[in-house]
Amino acid sequence: MKHKILFSTLFFAFTLASAQDVAGKVPPAVTDSLPFRGTFYCEEQGITLRLDLYGDGLDVPDYPFLGKTGGYMTGDTQERLYGTWFLLSHKINANKAVLRMSNDIGSDAQTIEFTSLPDGTFAYRATGGNEVKRAVRRKLYKVVAEMVFRRK
Repeated sequence: MKHKILFSTLFFAFTLASAQDVAGKVPPAVTDSLPFRGTFYCEEQGITLRLDLYGDGLDVPDYPFLGKTGGYMTGDTQERLYGTWFLLSHKINANKAVLRMSNDIGSDAQTIEFTSLPDGTFAYRATGGNEVKRAVRRKLYKVVAEMVFRRK
């Protein structure tokens, strides 16, 4: 009996360990079933979007007092994205998520359509005007309203 329990435990542990590849990434089968969980990056604009739309499990760097959230958006530098944007609410409909985000000082809010495309990329489209900005030489400029993100 002890051998069966030990064998079952080892088999279960091996199964869990083999579910991830050597880089520690989530296997494609899991990302297909949960497309709006992960880290997404737009290389052209230098913007990172971290999402967990299936549960509030993310800590925002430099904002631990806010607790867990379902997502946030940051830039490589302020010239890429001014401040941090927090997920306020979201709705998922098939391959599209509608995100409502606000900047770190609460002065601006933005609705974003984030769509999973067949080629594995994600289309970002700001709706209702674009409020997301970047700072260049002490001036604020709006970032592009449409971007392509890839899973990191």
